[in-house]
Amino acid sequence: VPQTSDLAKMNQRLVEASSQFKMKQGKGTIDVWWLFDDGGLTLLLPHILTTRKKWKDCKLRIFIAGQPERIEQDKEEMQELLKKFRIKCADIKVIADINVKPSAESWKLFEDMIEPFRLHDGSKETTQAEALRKEHPWKITDAELDTFEEK
Repeated sequence: VPQTSDLAKMNQRLVEASSQFKMKQGKGTIDVWWLFDDGGLTLLLPHILTTRKKWKDCKLRIFIAGQPERIEQDKEEMQELLKKFRIKCADIKVIADINVKPSAESWKLFEDMIEPFRLHDGSKETTQAEALRKEHPWKITDAELDTFEEK
């Protein structure tokens, strides 16, 4: 059962969070990782953001998956697609090594970074694992990590 002081803290955090998006963003960059053709929705949503008063000073920077021998061609094709959608973009970055496995050092950095957000439910009994998932639904389960390991 939450205490009165806990509820007051939660209410204050909700007020702060709700007012966060009322302030103008200022200059910045919205990064878009467009890794496959999804019909353009991944490009459209950030573009719509830049048409709003809060985000109007932000630029779009788009990262696309490409192939080492086609970097310029991939970039030109993306420029044409953006032109067709009438989306202004500050920069397009072609990631040519997107299909290369990460180095052991990079993998270790990744694991260290997500460690505080891991549930480690695979090593727990079923009832304990379910309780952990209910208590911390935002944490990464072992199954989720396995599912997305290839990505």
